[in-house]
Amino acid sequence: MAWLAVSTATARAQVPTVTLQEAVEMARHVNPTIIQAEGQLQNAGAGKLQAMGAWLPSLSASSGYNVRPGQERLDPTTGAYVTPTSRSASGSIGASLEIFDGFRRLAENRSANADQASAQASLVNQEFQIALQTKQAFFNALASDELVRVSERRIERAEEQLRMSRDKLAAGSAIRSDTLQATVELGSARLQLLQAETARATAEANLARLIGVDGSVRAARDSALLQPVVLDTVQLRMDAVAQAPSVIQADAAVKVAEASVSVARAAYFPSLSGSYSRSLSGAPL
Repeated sequence: MAWLAVSTATARAQVPTVTLQEAVEMARHVNPTIIQAEGQLQNAGAGKLQAMGAWLPSLSASSGYNVRPGQERLDPTTGAYVTPTSRSASGSIGASLEIFDGFRRLAENRSANADQASAQASLVNQEFQIALQTKQAFFNALASDELVRVSERRIERAEEQLRMSRDKLAAGSAIRSDTLQATVELGSARLQLLQAETARATAEANLARLIGVDGSVRAARDSALLQPVVLDTVQLRMDAVAQAPSVIQADAAVKVAEASVSVARAAYFPSLSGSYSRSLSGAPL
């Protein structure tokens, strides 16, 4: 048993240890839902830029250069046949602007802003969810490790009780049933230790999976984590209603729906646009 305890302690020493803050940060960088939410936020930002760009005029420009050979003729000065060429160049520029669109662009801008707010709230919500899952896994690992320590102390007490029972039996001051009872208690303590070690291995593997580490990790003990926190439940409830990411996301979804109705109504209004173009052509100098 002593050799087994030493080998177990050596194996435990090789398991990496993470703090709560490190675990939350690592989970944030490897969780696919957060990466997906960040991509949605980038797409929403691009959609907002596109909606703002609809207010800008459209510009177009073109140019051309043409070389056309003429009819071959005799040069009287040199007496050689030459082929004259004619060259021409052209260019044009144009601009167009939608002046009135039935307030469609205003609605599209509101929709784009709401999409971005919804994507931002979704990202914050995912970060909070991952932080909650990671903290739960972290404290589960801590609790499982503490249960292993309790089971080890129970084995020490059971072994001491068994030694005392055997000594008393040898001295004639105890009966054999006392020794048998102590033996049963030691067996129960060892079984509890095996169960606690299995639960600890499972909890540490779950924590490692959340933070993207192969194998297992140990949760670092910190006395600051055990300090009680005084909460104002009334203020906490008010903050949850006003600032919860899910509430912000729901409000943004309502704004997106309202803006979509405005965009659809814009189709019933007349539109007005203006354009300007200018073309130039001639022989190059």
